Amino acid sequence: MIRLARRVLPLNPHYDGTRLAVRELGQRRFTPLVLVIIAFGIANVVFSLDSISAIFGLTSHAYIVFTATPSP
Repeated sequence: MIRLARRVLPLNPHYDGTRLAVRELGQRRFTPLVLVIIAFGIANVVFSLDSISAIFGLTSHAYIVFTATPSP
């Protein structure tokens, strides 16, 4: 995933405190912290999709499934 992100995003190989982007040689480059935030977002979506099937195991009422599923 990191190799793919390096092909798509202009990444700086070093962290710069809590900054998400830095200016380097006149170009904006993202720090590795952006990859961490993207990974957390993907994990949140996968968890949400996984919990839908778990709720259907408990009930078949669509309203309960809709209200109990965390929104991404």
